[in-house]
Amino acid sequence: TLAKVENPNATTAYLAAIVGARTNDRDAVYSNLKAAIARDAQFAKKAQKDIEFAKYQEDAQFQAIIK
Repeated sequence: TLAKVENPNATTAYLAAIVGARTNDRDAVYSNLKAAIARDAQFAKKAQKDIEFAKYQEDAQFQAIIK
């Protein structure tokens, strides 16, 4: 699991955000997406187009995170 990753990085956080989206855990989506973008800003653009986050695209908090 992602919790067992010895050296978590931006990709690990992004994958955890996807897990949050798939399990309808909004807090996990936002916290992990923030962590991913803080480590690597390219994940903001990726999240804008990622179908995994489709239901969050219109959410103000999601928009604030990816801008």
